[in-house]
Amino acid sequence: LSSGPGSWVRAGVFYRAMVSGEQQEALQQFQDITTCDPGRAHQVLEACGWNLEQAIQFHFASHEEVPAARPAPASASASAQEPLLQPGHETAMQVPGNVVGRAVMFLWSMVRNVASGFFGFFGNFLFGGARGSFTEQFERTYGADCPHPVFFEGPFNDALKHAKDNLKLLVVYLHCDHARDAPRFCREVLADETVRAILDRDFVFWGGDIFGMEAHRISQLLGVRSYPFFAVILPASVEELRLIASGGQRGSSDTTQVVQILTQCLDEMEGHRAEMASRATQHQVDRMLREEQDREYHEALEADRLKAEKGAEEARKRQDAEAAAQAAREAEAAKERDEEKRKERLLVDFQASRYKSGDPEPRSRILMRLPGGQRVESSFRQSDTVQVLHDWASICAKLPENEGKNFEVPPRFQLQTSYPKRELSDTSKTLKELDLVPDGTILLTVVEDDDD
Repeated sequence: LSSGPGSWVRAGVFYRAMVSGEQQEALQQFQDITTCDPGRAHQVLEACGWNLEQAIQFHFASHEEVPAARPAPASASASAQEPLLQPGHETAMQVPGNVVGRAVMFLWSMVRNVASGFFGFFGNFLFGGARGSFTEQFERTYGADCPHPVFFEGPFNDALKHAKDNLKLLVVYLHCDHARDAPRFCREVLADETVRAILDRDFVFWGGDIFGMEAHRISQLLGVRSYPFFAVILPASVEELRLIASGGQRGSSDTTQVVQILTQCLDEMEGHRAEMASRATQHQVDRMLREEQDREYHEALEADRLKAEKGAEEARKRQDAEAAAQAAREAEAAKERDEEKRKERLLVDFQASRYKSGDPEPRSRILMRLPGGQRVESSFRQSDTVQVLHDWASICAKLPENEGKNFEVPPRFQLQTSYPKRELSDTSKTLKELDLVPDGTILLTVVEDDDD
């Protein structure tokens, strides 16, 4: 492959076509950090079993040539994700000429670094907290006497919330120990008194190592391709990171440029604060709207529940009422049937006693007036009681001599004498005792049903 940016692009496409998706990502990240060509990146990663941490350690441990500069590809258009400052010239490592010598050095360095690489990668990436805070890591690497801004102690989400609550911009610094420009940026730019004063006074400053789980996730969200990297972010949420300015990539930012970026952001801070306040207000409005919608939804659910319960209760009452009415109808029907059977027995007994021959007891003729004006009469023994008169009154319409006369006898009635009017309520008294001999007249009156 020929040298030059065009050949690098073709080589990158060629090598990425030969590997899997995860290996493609490792290949691209290796090139972003080391700035070496695709062939070298593929060779080192393949030899290290595609362990990115080991490959990076081996590359920087074994590669000693002075890097030659190559021009950066032109950007199609500026976007919110690009730095406010021009990236300048990117650098790349030269392809080693002595392949055999490099192979020998590579094998020796790989054996030397495999243990530290393995434990360093998994200990830092999977258990990022094991190395302590970023401040401790920074001071371990560059010395406790190396001045630096105050890093926010805590997760990125807490830093984001702290910046938002205090209406400040958030500055994110993503660090990589293996990046060539990281020591210069830390010792010169971050140690600068002006930079430190601006960051400590006017910003919330959060830092993280990209080999830690959280910083790696942030680098993916911001689409970072090279390190060291810093960015000024308008705090909103992790899902909605708005990049205002960025810099630091591959030596593109010195102290002057960083101060320029920060002061420019401060000059525009009123607009940023207004936007942050607007976002906070909108968030509050959205939250209140959601709460109102939730309350209305739960009230509707409660109303539906109460309506359903009321409907079920009314249905139960209707069923109970219908069941009670049905039971009453059945009881009334049974009562009517029993009454009909009783009247049939009375009819038989009355006819048998009435036409009994050889009865010497004197008799009394009784005339009864019905509510409709009809008259019925019959003879009785003077010893017969008022109960016999009641039985006769209830069956008189069915007697043979009254057939076809359409007598109407109410189901409930009472008997009384015509003159003087006297209710015949004592059913044990005889006709003789009531002075209804040798004849008498009685009235049959209707007994009205009680309202309840």
